Amino acid sequence: MSAAAEVLAAKLAGRCANGLERGQGTNLHAIPSSQVRRHGGHVEATGKALCGAAPGRRSVGWTACESHPVTCPRCQRALARGKGGAA
Repeated sequence: MSAAAEVLAAKLAGRCANGLERGQGTNLHAIPSSQVRRHGGHVEATGKALCGAAPGRRSVGWTACESHPVTCPRCQRALARGKGGAA
């Protein structure tokens, strides 16, 4: 299994205080597949990213972005270390 298949690209959705705002982050983090649940067409990610980023107390949680690459520099370094490469 490749490293790309072992993680899910996701971004933190931010807080949704009044239901109309959703300030999403711009970094796509790598979530380990062990923290991803799939229910039919729905994907639910929980826990921490490889870089240590996690949803805060008031956060809506992770938003899965399966068709996009990981853009978080710290997650990319962690993925490179996992492959045995240097970053």
